[in-house]
Amino acid sequence: DYFLIVSFWWVNQGRTWLHEVEGNYLWAPRRNSAGKTFVHWTNMQRLRVGDVVFSYHKGAIRAVGEVTAAAIESPRPDFGSANSLWESDGWEVLVNWVKLPAPINPREYLEILNAERGKHMPMNASGQVNMGYLYEVSSDFGQAVYANCFSDSLPQVAAVEDALTRQLIEETQELLGDTTRTRTERTQLVAA
Repeated sequence: DYFLIVSFWWVNQGRTWLHEVEGNYLWAPRRNSAGKTFVHWTNMQRLRVGDVVFSYHKGAIRAVGEVTAAAIESPRPDFGSANSLWESDGWEVLVNWVKLPAPINPREYLEILNAERGKHMPMNASGQVNMGYLYEVSSDFGQAVYANCFSDSLPQVAAVEDALTRQLIEETQELLGDTTRTRTERTQLVAA
């Protein structure tokens, strides 16, 4: 057995949102025009397959994605009018994006975010979004937001789980009542 350690991330997407979400990727420059780099750009190299990324755009989390490939060096994609904002060398990460059925207000989770306040955070303590591209967020924050990403589909998931539970109970009762098997065999089958 092994456990997959998933990290949660927040990406601020302005003019590049539609390009990145519909293109299933993230892209950040390596340096600015003065040759300086920033943690929120170098974080691209920390993304791992399976990590979850929340896309913040126009005041809300509007998409959630799963990283499908680690960062590679990549030239800047064509972002149209936003092209002049960054140098052409950067990092690209492939992400399988899903647009949310309803936007999520991250300020509803500010208490969780503030509980683990660190130096590089996507929001300040009062709930204002910080300038920057990519931030790691705590597992508590990530799990809380992720649990509400598809809340409209939760009743359907619960119904499927209920049906599977009922089926398992029926099969267990059937095995326990099978008199053609010894008690030990029945117990072993149920335990399996």
